[in-house]
Amino acid sequence: MTFTAAYNLVGLKYISGVDAAIEEYGSIYVTAPEGMVLDISLDGKPQGQTPSVISDVAFGVHILSATGDNYHYESEISVNTKKLIEIVADNSLLKGNLLVRITPADAKGYILKLNDMPVEPGLIKDLSIGTYRISAEGNYWHYEDKVNIENEQTAEVNVVLERHGELLVTVPPDADIELYDNDGNHIKVDNPEKISLLPGDYILSVTHEDFIPYEQKLVIVAGETQELAPLLAHTELFLKKEELATLEAKREKIAADSSVCTVGAITSACICGVSACLSLVFEGLISRESSALTNNYTAYVNSTLSSEAEALNSAITLNKSNIESYRIFRTSGVIGAGISAIIGGVFYLLNPDTSDIDQQIANLREGIE
Repeated sequence: MTFTAAYNLVGLKYISGVDAAIEEYGSIYVTAPEGMVLDISLDGKPQGQTPSVISDVAFGVHILSATGDNYHYESEISVNTKKLIEIVADNSLLKGNLLVRITPADAKGYILKLNDMPVEPGLIKDLSIGTYRISAEGNYWHYEDKVNIENEQTAEVNVVLERHGELLVTVPPDADIELYDNDGNHIKVDNPEKISLLPGDYILSVTHEDFIPYEQKLVIVAGETQELAPLLAHTELFLKKEELATLEAKREKIAADSSVCTVGAITSACICGVSACLSLVFEGLISRESSALTNNYTAYVNSTLSSEAEALNSAITLNKSNIESYRIFRTSGVIGAGISAIIGGVFYLLNPDTSDIDQQIANLREGIE
């Protein structure tokens, strides 16, 4: 029994009375959590991707690992049967612990986080295996690092808090902020409205396509917040673009006014023409009625019958009435034509000249290009 147990531990089969051991093999079927495809390794040797069957695995203890983007599973697998062993490479099923110590122990006002989860210092149990970001921030304290949690192991980390200062920078949208320490090392800026920095000297630069590049030296003091709103000067190109936009807006308004004046002038000209034509028409009607009046009056004077004289007198009265009406219409037409001509002239005079502003716009566009 002792020999059998010893041989089984190394993946061999012991048969009594036989000098040589007989090696036996099993199989492992590896799958991944839903929606994931992982690269499989057994004892450090690649075995394809999930889902996959690893055949001819010698009896004994093996290290199975499965990895993907920001994902890692690793576990010891004991193969001691020829039946298919099913393994789900789910690292959430594997647990470890984390012991967190804080230095200095009397630091206050900070928030300790594991990834984005607030935690308390001390022993944190039953964490899924994997790599975590551990950070502390608040009350000018700062710490950031990574810690790896292994299956059934307790990782230890000593969080040494550093006292920082803060920089708040107000800049135009889309501006690029570059920050360098006194040794010329570049410091990544994620949020310009709150930059946590170690005490010391820094150089801040701000660039934007509409402003002249800006640079300033800074001194960060531990436990203090410095607010900075750089006075940025616009570039000559930006000022030209602004001037061009203003002129183009003015040109659009002038074009709208010009359209109104043009329409007014054309309308006035049309009314003037119609009024003049109507005046001519009524002038012709007046001439016709005047001629009829003359003829009727001559006939009236020469008439011998009273009935004929009465008819001619009525005709004369009608001729006079028509002449008066036609004269009113003719006069109205003449007045209308005159007023329309005056209004049309006013519209023509008010129609703005755009040649100067068009030339200014052309010159600005050429300068910008």
